[in-house]
Amino acid sequence: MKKVLTWILNHLVLILGVIVLAVTAAVIGSVMYNSYRSYKAYEEKYYQNDLDLRSLSPADPTRIDFEDDFVTYNDDGSIKNTKSTYKNQLTAWAKDMDVKTTQEEKFVQGSSVLDSYIPTLDKGGSISINLLIEEKSFMDLDFVISSEHSKETDEGTKYGVDELLNNVSFVINGVTMEEEINLANSGNGIEWHHLVMAGFALPEGHVTIEIKNNSNKGNLMPEVRNISIFTSAVATFDNIGEPTA
Repeated sequence: MKKVLTWILNHLVLILGVIVLAVTAAVIGSVMYNSYRSYKAYEEKYYQNDLDLRSLSPADPTRIDFEDDFVTYNDDGSIKNTKSTYKNQLTAWAKDMDVKTTQEEKFVQGSSVLDSYIPTLDKGGSISINLLIEEKSFMDLDFVISSEHSKETDEGTKYGVDELLNNVSFVINGVTMEEEINLANSGNGIEWHHLVMAGFALPEGHVTIEIKNNSNKGNLMPEVRNISIFTSAVATFDNIGEPTA
């Protein structure tokens, strides 16, 4: 016992240091944990208030741009990865869309289920899908589109569609989206790009998503492979239309 007491006395500073360090670490950990909980509660309240307020207004995303890695797909067409933070996922393919056009669909060659008949609307028409969400919800949309439209410029042939949303209407819940964006194409045939409209805040009930050509601009209508929908509340397809033969 004497040896133990002697060792403690000889290392008293070290022991006190360890005790102080342990107590300090416990206090810091407690403060950090409480701060994290407070931040998460604030964040949850902020997003709920944002949803409550913006869902009362016409559909308006927080951003619109092209982001080709926003969603990646497995060969069976299921979603492999997405940058969307909303857990509920739906993907509409050609068979799930209500297509109004006088043209026949065309087939995209390839080696997986991602190949499909796609609507061709350069002679006019529209594509629409209907959703039903069970309660107020945030929503991200990912339109996978391509355009082989071309025009001659002083620099040569240019492919794609400049000022896409000025020439083609993307209408969400009756509101036409606006943004200055260009749909590019290298000129080597179909190449799919992801047009992302993120951060909608919508009321519960029916949601309509429509793409249609503007008057006398049918040749600028992009081809649509699929539309992926991400929501914070549960969403389902509502009265899905049959594809046009």
